[in-house]
Order: sequence, then structure tokens, then C-alpha cells
Amino acid sequence: LVLTFYLLLEGERTFKYGARYLTPALRYKLRQVFPEITRVVSGYVTGQLINSVAFGTFAFISLVIVGVPEPVLLAVLAAFMDAVPIVGVPVATVPAVVLALTVSVPAALTILGLYIAYQQFENYVMIPRVFGNTLQISSLSILVGVLVGGQLLGIIGIIISLPLTAAIPVIERVWREDVPPEELRETT
Repeated sequence: LVLTFYLLLEGERTFKYGARYLTPALRYKLRQVFPEITRVVSGYVTGQLINSVAFGTFAFISLVIVGVPEPVLLAVLAAFMDAVPIVGVPVATVPAVVLALTVSVPAALTILGLYIAYQQFENYVMIPRVFGNTLQISSLSILVGVLVGGQLLGIIGIIISLPLTAAIPVIERVWREDVPPEELRETT
């Protein structure tokens, strides 16, 4: 997320630096695709923020209802860890369950069950819908992209799969367009 933030902040300057080494046609196509890719990455960050806040809120409400100590701290941990694919939620679940054990075994089992149920809901319902809206791609594309990314590159694949899945149609559309003749002239 930090790298994404800096790329969005410094993107135009970075683009200009790298584009000077490209052919005019490639420079034109990248200039066309760059704002769209920025929109996709911004959509990914927004979607992740929505999911993280939702999980943190759910965790807080669940922890307060069950009577687990330190619900605010555990909810903030849950929100931050939700952004880490695969291992984030289990890491956030462990301290919540351990602190719930200080209340009772049924409280710990309840928190464990609620966290697992919520994560399944998030994985199969929320993520496809939230990222489908913020990235403007179909839920099926998101699900397939995450599955393929996870199989090919593991955690890194899951992280980059959503922005990449959303960027592919944009890149394809721009690359198929003809470059206007005036853009093919070399500028110095």
C-alpha cells in the first residue's frame, strides 16, 4: 500500500522520466493507458480500505458483544491484518481467540467461529462485489484473477491479481488503437 501511494503521488514524474527512452508510438500508448491504470490502482486501494474497515467494525462489534477485553485494539489489528492476503486474518484471529479464552472457552469458540464465518463471507461475497464496483470489472473476473494469481505466485500473486485483472482490458483497448500520425513524430 505504501508503494502504491508513492506511485500514485509521483506517478506523472516517474512516467515522464521513463517515457523519454521509448519510441513515440509506445510513449503515446503509455500516455493513454497511464490514467486508466492509476484509476484501477486507486480502485484497488479504495476496495481494500472498504474491506479492512468492514472487518475491523465486525471484529469490534463481535468482541464487545462477547465481552472480550481490549476490543478496540483487536479490531484495529483485524482491520490492518485484513489487508495482508492469506495470513492476515489468521494472524488477527489468534490474539482475539487467546483474549477471549480469558473470558471463557465458549467465548473463544464463538470468536473463532465468527471470524471464520466473516472471512468466508468476505472472500466469497464482499471482495467480488466491492472490488467489482471499485475496479469496474465483473465478480467472476475477480474470483478467477485471485485464484490464478494465488496459484501462480502465492501471496504476491493475490496482491497483484486484482489491479492486474482490472488493467488487462484497459491495456488491451489502448494497444489495439491506432496511433495518430502526429504522435509518431520524434520530439526533442
